[in-house]
Amino acid sequence: MQKAIPAIQEPHIQEAIEKILDANKHHTKVIDELFDIVDSKPNTTLDYVLGSVVGKFEELMGFQDIMGGAVGSWQQIHHLLILNQQAMGAFAVAEQLGLSLGIKEIVGVGYSITHEKTMHQLLLQEYMLEMAPISILYKEEV
Repeated sequence: MQKAIPAIQEPHIQEAIEKILDANKHHTKVIDELFDIVDSKPNTTLDYVLGSVVGKFEELMGFQDIMGGAVGSWQQIHHLLILNQQAMGAFAVAEQLGLSLGIKEIVGVGYSITHEKTMHQLLLQEYMLEMAPISILYKEEV
């Protein structure tokens, strides 16, 4: 997400992405708290492997965007939209696990972050749709 901010030239979109980045930093801290609640530790080996897979996926997405004719920061927003969707799903699953296990703390955190990520998703989608025609048709940075 930090890579996307300098690429975006539109000030109000850049500011919104910065706010989402700040929220994501908080969400990262919450993940550690969730592991503590269930008395577990994250699997760092699996995180490394998944990080590598996501990195390859990012390369593929960049190729796909270029093939579609998009240029510049639109690609960054498109990428953020996909990553946010994945994060939103992960917190929604955490919420459901909390409900299944009867752990209210997980339910509360999962619900509130899923709601916040939903708002982020709507913003990112709007920005992507706003930027797409300019990027594809006019080959201009936004």
